[in-house]
Amino acid sequence: MKKTILLLMLLGVITSNAMARERYKIMIRKDMDGKNWYYPMKKVNSGFVLKTWLTEWPLPTQEAANRRINEWKIESEREKIMSKERYIYIN
Repeated sequence: MKKTILLLMLLGVITSNAMARERYKIMIRKDMDGKNWYYPMKKVNSGFVLKTWLTEWPLPTQEAANRRINEWKIESEREKIMSKERYIYIN
């Protein structure tokens, strides 16, 4: 059973949480006054093999950063829907 699961993971049929790649994250930094600032980040394709992290402007609350990440997720879903092409062939 373990060998079967390992083989399926290697073939890419199923993935574990450790193998799943993150696409969004929030970086937290403190300023000189001790206030937390939240930087929403997303992984974007830079045209090379490796992807880079794109950082947004800092936001004062974690909820605002989560909202921005949810907006990015909605935008990526819309792009997936819009990128589907269909053709009409004329004889």
